[in-house]
Amino acid sequence: MGLILRHMNGIVWTIEHDPEAFGPMMSTRIDPNDRREYLDGEMWAYGFMDGVELLRKDWDPLFNDPAGREALRPIHLLGAENPKAEDLALIQTPDQRKRLSEKIPASIAAIYRFWLPYREAMREQPVVTAATRAQPKVGRNDPCPCGSGKKFKRCCGRSASIH
Repeated sequence: MGLILRHMNGIVWTIEHDPEAFGPMMSTRIDPNDRREYLDGEMWAYGFMDGVELLRKDWDPLFNDPAGREALRPIHLLGAENPKAEDLALIQTPDQRKRLSEKIPASIAAIYRFWLPYREAMREQPVVTAATRAQPKVGRNDPCPCGSGKKFKRCCGRSASIH
């Protein structure tokens, strides 16, 4: 678990400090027809899109923005679970998938930049607010607020139910 968290923190650090330097870990695939090795970002993109779908409503600003949709397009084309018929023509050959895979690092940088104003706005909001009481807390040795004249610890503070 420690290695996974260290890897995640390394990814976050790279994206925050130099988003263009981020390079996702992708596999390669040998095409049986021409025996050439191709970069294959399909599984990486599928995992990314699967994560997006977990919180789809939170990603709506990106999907609703033309520049956001364009940034996500290579990842979406490679990682869509059920691609549209017109999209299938763009991912049929290994060479097409390789070209889309090569665009993923630039897409991640663009997505990072898209969300930057949202993150800045969130940083400006207070993280924790102090709880305030409507009335002062009753101490154990204070008179019971029920009006019995007894100490709180001998009256309502003792029983499970307040009378």
